[in-house]
Amino acid sequence: MRTLLKTIHFLGLSLFLGSIVSYVVIGIVVDSSAAQAFSRTYVLTGTTWVTIPALWVLGLTGIMLSGIPGALWQKVKIIGFVLVALNTHVFILPAISNSVYFLKQGEQDMLEQALHTEAVAGFVNLALTITLMVVAVGKLRAARRAGQYPERS
Repeated sequence: MRTLLKTIHFLGLSLFLGSIVSYVVIGIVVDSSAAQAFSRTYVLTGTTWVTIPALWVLGLTGIMLSGIPGALWQKVKIIGFVLVALNTHVFILPAISNSVYFLKQGEQDMLEQALHTEAVAGFVNLALTITLMVVAVGKLRAARRAGQYPERS
């Protein structure tokens, strides 16, 4: 069961980070208003149907794998997950939705503001996610030093 949860956890991480990378790349390569309209719709659809579900799979399997939070690293990971989820639902998804709406309305200033909000909140999420990955790796190294996990050869 633990192996299945880890597999699902890493699949969620791959989908979460991979989808974000695809959004960044498509945002960089757009060169026309038609391409920008497609990219914004793609990002909104992908965020709704891939990124957010992957985020929740990642967080919930992480909590299931960690168990009841007792150690500091467990608390840090849960708090980090909650912050990433809140940031995604409160700032990123509305900013993406707004960017699609403002692009269709031709409101360039509001579009730029929505894109800026998305970029800043997205950076915060990536920084938090990478920090949580460092905590996980650091926890594993500390456990190996304490003799809880054998070294790999």
